[in-house]
Amino acid sequence: MSAALERVIAEQQSEIDRLHVVLDQRFRDTVKNNELIDRLAFAVFRSMDKATMVQADRDALRAAMRSLNYCTTCEQPSCECQESE
Repeated sequence: MSAALERVIAEQQSEIDRLHVVLDQRFRDTVKNNELIDRLAFAVFRSMDKATMVQADRDALRAAMRSLNYCTTCEQPSCECQESE
């Protein structure tokens, strides 16, 4: 193989390796963000159970959770319980 071809292959492999590192980091960040969103959702649903919450605030929280694709019936992301709201 020519030196020029070997250099091009090495450069491409270097870029592939760099992109693997970026992809791995983005995956870890996504997992961490999803865990944080789940913890936030749990706290929000618990706060909506409090009798002292004003209905308008409860409705706003429910709408916000639906916008994050959480079911406000079963309090789970991406459920299939066919929310009846």
